[in-house]
Amino acid sequence: MQRYWKMFIALWPFYAILLLIGALIWAFNSPHPSLSSDPQHQTAKPVESAKTQNETPQEILKQCKMAVKLGDLGKYNNELRKLPADSQEYNEAREFYAGFKSNHAKREKQAEAARVASLKPERIQFAKQYEQLMLEKGLDVYASAIGKNNTTFRIKFILTSRPLVYKLINDASFTGQLKDLGFKKFIMTDGYNDTWNTDL
Repeated sequence: MQRYWKMFIALWPFYAILLLIGALIWAFNSPHPSLSSDPQHQTAKPVESAKTQNETPQEILKQCKMAVKLGDLGKYNNELRKLPADSQEYNEAREFYAGFKSNHAKREKQAEAARVASLKPERIQFAKQYEQLMLEKGLDVYASAIGKNNTTFRIKFILTSRPLVYKLINDASFTGQLKDLGFKKFIMTDGYNDTWNTDL
């Protein structure tokens, strides 16, 4: 008996190592808790804000109008699509856009008319200078700013021909300068039978 006890004591480190290895194997093979089961690691699902879900037609209409005023047509269309096509708000949003667009066009037209009116002295002066320049080059040219508000630039030159008119009206520098000065029409004539009219 004493001999067996000594043998057990001698082999105890070996048994301890076997127990440790067994414990490690058991721990490795045991099921691990899923990360998704831990509330702290769960992936948050995208949730629409309560504000978006509970937007009223009136709030959407307000957003439509704001987008129109800011000139953001993309946002206007996105907001408009949220409204039922047969709703009062939908029709009101469409009418607001049409009215705003019409008013904007009118304001631009008025601004352009004011610009043109303010440049009247420059147009008259340009015609005089152009005539003087042609005379200095030996060309018997008469130039004038005529018509309502002097917005028509007229050239009278006895040697006027189709090629010459074509060259002038296709000269971007020449026509661009006339437009910048507020001229709306260009007339070129030989003073007798041939006259060409071009809108600028």
